[in-house]
Parts: sequence; structure tokens; C-alpha cells
Amino acid sequence: MPPGRKPEPVATAAAIAAIVEETHGKQGLEYRPILQALDVRLAATREGQKKERYRVLVSDGTHFLRCIAAEALAPLCCDTGTLKKGCLIQLKQWRVTRIQTRAGIVLLDVE
Repeated sequence: MPPGRKPEPVATAAAIAAIVEETHGKQGLEYRPILQALDVRLAATREGQKKERYRVLVSDGTHFLRCIAAEALAPLCCDTGTLKKGCLIQLKQWRVTRIQTRAGIVLLDVE
């Protein structure tokens, strides 16, 4: 690597397991994993619902997880936004949700 050049960011290893199992707290309050967006799609909405919701499939290089982007992140997910298939995102805030035996996360804030 040439001098003065920063290394390229990579996905945080085992981040999805740490998030889903909620073991990341041991790593401090400032745990901000980097994940790769494998897919970003407009989610199906109920009839009469005006909010645009986006589904984001993320990976830490080993595992993948389905996410829903919070309404505030919709501008990042749209066609002109910066959250696109293949990009790296740093999670700042999220909420784990469980439906039956499956886990997912709601992305509240990303960089």
C-alpha cells in the first residue's frame, strides 16, 4: 500500500452474530460494525400506506441478515441515494426484532 493511503474498509467479522445474539455490548457502547449491502429494495406496503419502506440485505462476509430501513433512511435507499447494492455501511443505531424463530434488525441510523 502506498504511504499515506488509508486501507479500504472491510465488513466487521462476526458482526451479524454479535448483533442478533446481542453480545456486542461486551465490546463497548461505541460498537459500530461495518456491513455490506447485498440488496436494497422497496418493501411491499399495505394498501393505503403512504410510507416508503426499504428492505436491505446485509452481510458481514460470513452471514447475511434481512433488515428494514427506518422511514428516516428512505432518502438514502431511493434510486438517487447512497445506500446501494454492494456498498459498505456502518451501523450507528439499530433494533433487533424477532418474529417466531427468525431475527431481523431495523436500521435506525447508518453512515
